[in-house]
Amino acid sequence: MKTSLVQTVVFPTLVVFLSLRTPAPAQTVGKLIQLSTIGTGQDHPILGAFGITFLTGGKILVADKLEYDVKCFDRSGSWLSSFGRRGNADGQFRTPGPISAEGSQIAVADLASSRVQLFSADFVHVATFYTEKPVFDLKFDRRGHLWVGQLPGKHGEMLLEYDRAGRLLRGFVTNRPSDNEFENIFTMAMRADGKLILAYLCRNVIEIWDTSGRCESTLSVPGLPAKSHQTKISQGLFAADISVPEENIFRSVASDRKGLIYLLVAAYTGLPERDVYVLDQRGMLISQLVLLQPSKGIAITSGNELYSFEEERTMIRIYRIPAR
Repeated sequence: MKTSLVQTVVFPTLVVFLSLRTPAPAQTVGKLIQLSTIGTGQDHPILGAFGITFLTGGKILVADKLEYDVKCFDRSGSWLSSFGRRGNADGQFRTPGPISAEGSQIAVADLASSRVQLFSADFVHVATFYTEKPVFDLKFDRRGHLWVGQLPGKHGEMLLEYDRAGRLLRGFVTNRPSDNEFENIFTMAMRADGKLILAYLCRNVIEIWDTSGRCESTLSVPGLPAKSHQTKISQGLFAADISVPEENIFRSVASDRKGLIYLLVAAYTGLPERDVYVLDQRGMLISQLVLLQPSKGIAITSGNELYSFEEERTMIRIYRIPAR
C-alpha cells in the first residue's frame, strides 16, 4: 500500500496508511454552504496556517507557521495587519501554531515548544512563560484563564491552567494517560457553556472538563477504532523499537453555540480529512458534514460559521453550518 507523510501538532512525520473502515452512519448528512475564503489573494498570502482564533468586531487571527507571524483578516478575507517575525525574542516566533483569544487577551504558542506568549488585543507583547513540556494546544475560558495541553510532565500533568498574567494555577492528569506519548496528544475546543472539550488525536476518546478541573464525561464515536493502528520504527542497534500511530483518528475538534461537538476525522472513514462528525452533548452521533476539500483543522465562530484549513494550509474556507 502506498504511504505518504503528514504533519501533526507535535510530531512531524507519521506514516499514513489510509483505511477504508467507515463508522456507523449518522442520522443526517448536512450540506455545508461555502461563504468565502481567506488567503487566496496575491497580497499577504497564507503559507502555513496552523492556528486560528476570533476577536470581537469580526477580526480573524491566523497563526502562519511558515511566515513566523500572526495575520489579521476581516470576514471578507481582506488582510488588515500582522504581528511577529522570526526569532526567539519577546514578540517573535519560531513556529507559531496554537492560538486563542478572549476579550483583550491573545495567547500564541510555538509548535513543539514549551514557550507561550501573551499579547493585548492591539497585538502588543504582554508576557512570556514556559510550560514543563511541549505544548500542542491551548484555549482561554470565559474568565480569561488559559488552559494548555502539553506532553505529560514530571508528575504526569497534561492539562494546565494559567491566570491572565501567565502564572500556573493548577495541573491535571487526564483520565486515560498512555505510556505511548503519541496517544497523549489532544486538541481542544471551548463549549458555549464554558466546558472544555479534549479530543485525542490517536485515540477514539473525547473528554468533557469543567473549569474546576473535573472530567465530567468521556465519549467516543461509534464505528471508529479505539486507537490508531500502530507500526514499529527501529531506532538502531542500541535503542529499542518504538510504536507510532499509522495515522490520526481525529484531526481537529470544534463546538457551536448549541454545544454540539464537531470532529474532523483524519482517517478510518470514507472521506479522510473531509468528513466532520457532529455529536450532541450526550455524545450521540447526530449528523455528518462533508468539506469540499481535505482539511487540516476546523474552528467554529459564535455565529455558527465553520472555518477550515484547506489547500495544504494555504487557504481558509468559510462555510455556513446548516440549521438543525
